[in-house]
Amino acid sequence: MAPTAFQYVQIAFTLTLAFLSGLSACFTLWVIPLLQLPRVPAQAKAAELTHLVTLGGRYLQPASRMLGAASFGFTAWSYAVGNDLWRYYLLCFALLVPIAVWEIYMIFPINDRVAEMDQQMLKGGSEALNAEQERELGRLLDRWTKMHTVRFVLPGLAAVVSAIALSH
Repeated sequence: MAPTAFQYVQIAFTLTLAFLSGLSACFTLWVIPLLQLPRVPAQAKAAELTHLVTLGGRYLQPASRMLGAASFGFTAWSYAVGNDLWRYYLLCFALLVPIAVWEIYMIFPINDRVAEMDQQMLKGGSEALNAEQERELGRLLDRWTKMHTVRFVLPGLAAVVSAIALSH
């Protein structure tokens, strides 16, 4: 039996979730640890995280929002046609929606503080941060890494749930 258009959309949804989860995992498990190497100056750390956040806001945030909306759409469609897949997509939706709230309260304040430090260094050079502020920057990067884990774990779980739905 040939796949339906809906199945192609399901596959695209699942692969996109997996891709975004993997990309977010790279930030947390690879990019930020590289920035935390002792030889990386504070100015580079702040500038790179600020740039990463800017790109994430431009590309990843809208994609994440669209995936949340798509999971809700899949839920509604599946329910409307009497397909039991709606339960899987409702679970995907439940996994994806909290990410936005998590970002607002747990990640964005870190982003804002690092951006402030970046601006401070742009105005006064790398010496614009004192030793305590440099330690704070290190703590912010550590905290960002921990808080950002949610951004790849939940979409990764949603990708697994969506893959299971594909098999039904």
